Amino acid sequence: MRRLLAAAALAVVTSALLAPHARAEGRNLTGQPAPEIYVQQGLYTLPTGCTLQSFRGRPVILKFFFTNCPACRESLPDFERLFRQYGTRAQFIAVAYDNRYAVESMWRRLGYTMPIAIDEYGLTAQRYGITTYPTSYLVGADGVVRSYDVVTAGLIEREIARAGVVAPAVAAAAPASGASVNPTASAAPAIGAAPKGLGAPAAPVAAGGGERNVTELGEIPPALAGVADAARQNDYGAVLRIVEQHFDDKAESAEVVRAAHRIEDIAIQRSERRKLKIQERWKLGDQRGAYEQIGVMVEDFRGTRLERPLREWADRVKADLLARGVIAAAR
Repeated sequence: MRRLLAAAALAVVTSALLAPHARAEGRNLTGQPAPEIYVQQGLYTLPTGCTLQSFRGRPVILKFFFTNCPACRESLPDFERLFRQYGTRAQFIAVAYDNRYAVESMWRRLGYTMPIAIDEYGLTAQRYGITTYPTSYLVGADGVVRSYDVVTAGLIEREIARAGVVAPAVAAAAPASGASVNPTASAAPAIGAAPKGLGAPAAPVAAGGGERNVTELGEIPPALAGVADAARQNDYGAVLRIVEQHFDDKAESAEVVRAAHRIEDIAIQRSERRKLKIQERWKLGDQRGAYEQIGVMVEDFRGTRLERPLREWADRVKADLLARGVIAAAR
C-alpha cells in the first residue's frame, strides 16, 4: 500500500513541478514606488551593491528566479531575448535567489548574457512579497512600478519612449569570457553569511508550489498541523521532523499514524527528486555547485532519518572532489 501511495505521490509531484506557470505570486505594486533591491553580488556587468536609484532615468525590468525552478528555466529564454533587444535602453536584472556557482553555471551552459543580481538570502524577494517563482516587474524611469508579472516588448517600448532613452548609458552585453564586473565587491557579504539584522525569508517556492503542496498532503490531522506550513515553503525536512514523532501506534491514534506514514512517503519522494536535480547538476559539469547543494540538503534534513545517508553521500562526494583537486582541504 505504501508503495502505491508513494507512486501516486510521485505522479502528483511530477505534474506539479512540470505544470506551466499560470500566474506569479507577489505583491502587485503597480503604481507604487518599487522597493529597493539588494545586490549581494552583481554579475555580467551588474555592479555589486547597486540600487534602483542608480538606474533612475531609464526603465528597469526585474525577473525573480532560482535555478532549480522548472517554470523559471522555461521563462528565462524570453527574458534573454528581451534583454538583447532592449538592453541598451533599459536595465534588465535577473534576481537570483540562489548561489553564484549555480547561476554562473547555468549562464555559461545556456549562453545567457543578461545581468544577474545574486540575492542568496532572498532579501529583495522578501521586500517584493514574492512567494512563487518566476515573477517579473517593470519599473519606470521614475522608480514607480508600471507592470506586475506581465512584461512584454510593447510595455518596455512604452516605458523607453516615456523616458526618452535613445542611446545606451552603460554596456549591456556581458564580456565574451563571461567574466563579471564587480566594482564594489568588497561591500558584499561573504557567501554563506547572512547580512546582520535581517531575518531569513521563507524558502523559494516554484510555480505550482505553495498551496498546491499542502493539497498534495491530503487530509491532515490536528496533531500534524505543522506540516502544512512546512510543505507550503517546500521544507520537507521540517515535514519529516514533524511526522517522525507520530509513528508510535501506542501513543497515537490509528488515523494520525496512517497520515504520518502517508505524508512521510510524499516527503521522501520530494527528497529523491531533489537528489536527482543535484545529480543532474553534477553531470552538467557543475560539481562544486552540486557538492554545495548536497551540503544544503544535509542541513535541511537534519534530525530526520535521511540525515545520515545524506551525510554519507556528502562525505563520498567531498573525498572525490578533494582527490581530484576540485576543492581544497580546509586548513
